[in-house]
Amino acid sequence: MCVLSMDIRNKNGFTLIELLVAMAVLSVLFSITIVTYPGYIERAHDADRKDAISQLNSAIRQYYVFEGDYPPPTQTSGFVADEVTGNTILQPVKGGNFIRGNPEDL
Repeated sequence: MCVLSMDIRNKNGFTLIELLVAMAVLSVLFSITIVTYPGYIERAHDADRKDAISQLNSAIRQYYVFEGDYPPPTQTSGFVADEVTGNTILQPVKGGNFIRGNPEDL
């Protein structure tokens, strides 16, 4: 009778080895996720940047077709960041409704 009750008691739960194996598998999966996630985010940001460049290229081409010339040069420092964030490079393109807004760096 004692052996039967002992078998029932052992069948109700998980063994320590099973729990350790499950924790090891979960920790390996978690560490793989932690290592690959920043690369995934960077690739997503790169795709967004490429899309923004493509939209700017398309807007400048549409401006060229509509106006017969490229947008005029600006009077700022010449750095792309100054010209884009200062809205100077995109003013002619925006005025003709060729582009909706400034691109954002994510």
